[in-house]
Amino acid sequence: MVTDIYKSVVQNAQFGYALHEIIFDNKGVITDFRFVEVNTAFETLTGLKAKDITGKTLKQVFTQSDFRENHWIWSITERVLEGEIVEYEYHVNQTGNWLKVVINSPVKNYFSAIITDVSHEYLIAEASKKLSQFTFGNIDYQLIA
Repeated sequence: MVTDIYKSVVQNAQFGYALHEIIFDNKGVITDFRFVEVNTAFETLTGLKAKDITGKTLKQVFTQSDFRENHWIWSITERVLEGEIVEYEYHVNQTGNWLKVVINSPVKNYFSAIITDVSHEYLIAEASKKLSQFTFGNIDYQLIA
């Protein structure tokens, strides 16, 4: 029963959730990751659908150019396997969102990712930057009157 409650809470959460299996070669080097499960919010935030990615590896889901752009994921995973909780932010081209991702390894050879949309923080920062460049000398007071 507790497991059913947990699954329901995670599946219906407002944050994105993904569980990945880490795949190693015979020398113990990380070579890929397999999508084990994702929730509905993960689908919404990333544009990736559970039915299309569950059971597949990152190399099966993403193109080679995606891997070149996201080479950082390998070093982050090594840090997570050493017990570190890692946070990072990235831009999703498919949705235009900025996402904050917190990953950790709850079980050996797996990592989980909790994902939240932080696009509003980037919009506020951009608006603040534009506002800081504004001067009252730019106002046409004749137009206002």
